[in-house]
Amino acid sequence: MVIIVRNDTYPAVAEICGIKYYIIPYTYASIIGPELRWSAADLDALFAQIHAHWTLTIWIAIAYALGIHKLQKYMEKRPAFELKWPLVFWNSALAVFSALGLMRMGEEFSHVIRNYPLLDSISYPGDPREPAGFWCFAFAVSKLLELVDTVFIVLRKKKLIFLHWYHHAVVVVMVWHTLKEAAGSGRWFILMNYGEHALMYTYYAFAAVGLRLPRAVSIVLTTLQTTQMFTGVAISFIVLYWKLQGRIMQQSYENLFLCFAVYVSFAVLFCNFFNKSYIEEREQKKKAANGTYPAVAEICGEDYYVIPYKYASLIGPERWWHTVDVEALLAALNTHWTHTIWVAIIYALITHILQKHMETRPAFELKLPLIVWNSLLAVFSILGFVRLSEEFSHVIRNYPLLDSISYGGEPNGPMGFWCMCFGVSKFLELFDTTFVLLRKKKLIFLHWYHHAVVLVVVLHSLKEAAGSGRWFILMNYGVHSLMYSYYAIAASGVRLPRAVSMVITTLQTTQMFTGVAISFIVFYWKLQGRYMQQSFENLFLCFAVYVSFAVLFSDFFSKAYLEKAPKAKAA
Repeated sequence: MVIIVRNDTYPAVAEICGIKYYIIPYTYASIIGPELRWSAADLDALFAQIHAHWTLTIWIAIAYALGIHKLQKYMEKRPAFELKWPLVFWNSALAVFSALGLMRMGEEFSHVIRNYPLLDSISYPGDPREPAGFWCFAFAVSKLLELVDTVFIVLRKKKLIFLHWYHHAVVVVMVWHTLKEAAGSGRWFILMNYGEHALMYTYYAFAAVGLRLPRAVSIVLTTLQTTQMFTGVAISFIVLYWKLQGRIMQQSYENLFLCFAVYVSFAVLFCNFFNKSYIEEREQKKKAANGTYPAVAEICGEDYYVIPYKYASLIGPERWWHTVDVEALLAALNTHWTHTIWVAIIYALITHILQKHMETRPAFELKLPLIVWNSLLAVFSILGFVRLSEEFSHVIRNYPLLDSISYGGEPNGPMGFWCMCFGVSKFLELFDTTFVLLRKKKLIFLHWYHHAVVLVVVLHSLKEAAGSGRWFILMNYGVHSLMYSYYAIAASGVRLPRAVSMVITTLQTTQMFTGVAISFIVFYWKLQGRYMQQSFENLFLCFAVYVSFAVLFSDFFSKAYLEKAPKAKAA
């Protein structure tokens, strides 16, 4: 049995196998089917068995991998089985099971999200005695059953890729290890997997019948799978950060690092699969003027691979940019970019000196200067976003998606101009901090650390025309268009709904996790020997910075919008 030690506190404390677990209590409105037997089961004995024997899943995974390759060898000289109706039945049964799991887990998940801080949803699991506990256990059992998927592939002599059998083998071990700990983050992982599998097995059932669904359906499914993996990486980062802060997170370091390693490998493999299945096969619609793709630009004696694009029209200072000696400018960047490190250090020192200086002095109002400053930066960011979007849209529509992070844009065109303006703007944005200090507003670590570090990483990326910069700069222009517009309106005295600032912070945080994801992708393809217009030096710098930003922005989001008293102590 499961002993509830404390149910009058939040979170509640449950004792299972002599171990205390922190849980979020919820009583389902109704219990259906096998859930009735679950509520009467000896869960203490069941969890004791899982704790004692979960390592058997490692042997099962090894036996599965060996057995599958043995069966594959056996089928080499034998005719393929059709297995149409067994396959229809199998996929239909798994689709129905996954849909039921999604609905039943969704009820508890909805309750937690609506009534408790979002962070709690990955901190504490649900009540193991309730249907959520049953569907978590059923989920783990289903990972053993899903190994049969591979048997169908081999018997029908379809292509068996590494991702398929590796994914099935590793998931069995990870899920049972997570189940034995009742990890809080499992709530997200299980719900996501139920939802994605409900769609995936439905698609497989239709395909087995012989229905040809649009190719877009399989693209959407693979996108959902890949997104699930990156979400797993992101949640692992968040759990690690809060554990290091001393917060109770119902997940051991052992399980956390296992989940992180598995999700990182899945993210890389699914990206690879997506690229090979849907991107690399697309024909390039336009070629470079010299008949080669990508085009090669020689700057400062070095070859840069670029995606050519001629803008429909040039506006304002873009016309002047054509007269600039871009090669001399990039040569100066290559020689003197390290000055940004000193600028960042001086900025940090002056910031803290000015903060000390203002301690005994009255705050400045600066209403009008603040409106003008934020309005100018908003207009600048909007223009940059609009102009870069034209080139970005061309690249996405006419070239493989992977190329958009592999090769830079033409440095002599508007693309190059707005990238250089972006680098200059990072110097100007340091004055944001001056307004904060002179008005004696709270200066948080994230603010000045972000400004200082971004200056260095942006100039370092510009000096080598990193291909991934196309994404990073466009995202930043877009977020800053909204952010500075918000600041300008707020400075004028207009109170916007809290949801607006939440959306902006969410976009900022998403930008950081996207940066981490892109860094992973670039790293993977560089190891594969593909040319990527980004050095390892810049890649590791960007990765380190984006990871730190992802953690800090997640922390800021949690403290600003999530850490509140729960609406209810128990259901």
